[in-house]
Amino acid sequence: MRLSGPVERAALEKLATLVSFEAGQAVLSVPPESLNATVQSALATLPVADLAVEDPPGPGSLRARLD
Repeated sequence: MRLSGPVERAALEKLATLVSFEAGQAVLSVPPESLNATVQSALATLPVADLAVEDPPGPGSLRARLD
């Protein structure tokens, strides 16, 4: 997600597993069963400018890049 203002790392870590966080961008790993609640919480509590929900690349995707 792209953030439009400052956010403490701890605020993101409360939502889900923080994969990366730099330069106003954060990547979170969220279990499918928590996705709706996590998105709702992020939008309600953080200065979210843009948000994308994507499936993580599977083993087939990684294999295709390595071949």
